[in-house]
Amino acid sequence: MDPSYAKGASKMLKDRKRQREEKQYNRQLRALSNLLPGSKAELDEVLVVENATKYIKHLEERVDSLERRLDSTIGEEDEQSSVVLSEDTKSDSDSDSSLPQILVYISLRDVIISIQCKNHKNIIWETISEVEKQQLSVISFNTMSFGRAELVINILAKIKEGALINANDLRNDMRLVILKQMED
Repeated sequence: MDPSYAKGASKMLKDRKRQREEKQYNRQLRALSNLLPGSKAELDEVLVVENATKYIKHLEERVDSLERRLDSTIGEEDEQSSVVLSEDTKSDSDSDSSLPQILVYISLRDVIISIQCKNHKNIIWETISEVEKQQLSVISFNTMSFGRAELVINILAKIKEGALINANDLRNDMRLVILKQMED
């Protein structure tokens, strides 16, 4: 075998390998470029890497922001759950009060809402409807008559993916729906 032929064949194999690696690199660069928002399939590697770095920093900041927002919304998990109770209470001496008593418990992605109010037409369905408007999926609910005109509604719900629920806001929204229903 001619030594110049062996050298040429070796060089040709190295060139083919380099071309394959270059094609693979370009495919990966194009794929990275396509992942970036507002980016066209650019092959300027410096620009793609700069954009990718900026986008990763943006995503990290967004994650931090959402984590802070989630912590402030449902609170730090001291044990296994965070519990927020309504301040709307009814004492025995205030039995004519029309304000409902509402308790909201939030634990991770689970929510329990317990409502004691005057029994009015359609109040159960309006309450369930409002819960579903609040980015919650109702898992189960039960109702009980309490006394002559009182109604107790207990709702177990799951917080929908990506939703942020504030227990006080949920309680206030539920109270408004119930009070509106009681006026009708």
